[in-house]
Amino acid sequence: MEGKRRGPLRRSGFATQDAANDQLGQVRDLLTLAEPSELVVRNQIADLIKRTLAETGALLSVEMVRRRVRTRQDLAHEVTVAQWLEEFLKRKRKVEETTRRSYEGHIRLYLTPYLGHIRLDQLRVGDVAGMFEQIEEFNDVIAERRASADREVRASVKYRRAVSTSTMHRIRATLRHALNVAIRQDRLIDFNPAAVLEMPAHARPKALVWTADRVTEWHRDFRTYRAAERVRRGGRRVDPIDAYIRVPRPSAVMVWTPEQTRLFLQEAGRQDRRLDQG
Repeated sequence: MEGKRRGPLRRSGFATQDAANDQLGQVRDLLTLAEPSELVVRNQIADLIKRTLAETGALLSVEMVRRRVRTRQDLAHEVTVAQWLEEFLKRKRKVEETTRRSYEGHIRLYLTPYLGHIRLDQLRVGDVAGMFEQIEEFNDVIAERRASADREVRASVKYRRAVSTSTMHRIRATLRHALNVAIRQDRLIDFNPAAVLEMPAHARPKALVWTADRVTEWHRDFRTYRAAERVRRGGRRVDPIDAYIRVPRPSAVMVWTPEQTRLFLQEAGRQDRRLDQG
């Protein structure tokens, strides 16, 4: 029952009497945030005080609890990062579909698995930095497994790609935006750790045209790579798609020439006609 009697709050270990009095005053300030008639809210604040002290040894700021009381949040339940991100997605109704898919992908693949269990108001810069450190570590795992001579080990990362620096910046941008909404609209938090996190600078790759020389050089590298892999694997077949992905290009952004575009459209048209006839 909400009206049941709470046990007394006992604290010890203060360095001075003034320190004890300061915390007692803060507890009183927190309890007076609820009107005398708001017994349920007062009990929730009391439970929040005891729970926070037990978990962190410190009290929540009076201003933070005041915002939560004013916006009628349930003080008995703490919002996790995963819960807030789910709510954030529900509110993004007027964004382009590509933007929504980007948000959903970042949340499903990275933000929720790495940060979702953390209470929203306890998310720190170190937590966000730790997520990117783990992503980078898995990038190394992908590279090691792809270079393995064991077919099953290579297959375990067949459809996994390393997360680029630019993608990490976009993941951080999604989290930063979601936390800004939590600050501005619901006032759930008053600090955005994603906004102050320092990340490696990333430069947009320079676009290059697939000139005849570059095409010839890439095909040569492709054949060389497949031959070397076949030898390394003891004559076993090399997946051409895997080789296609792994052989580096002159730039991360390559542009077709008008003639290459024409040939692509011509071949696509042939494929469409074959499907129609089939």
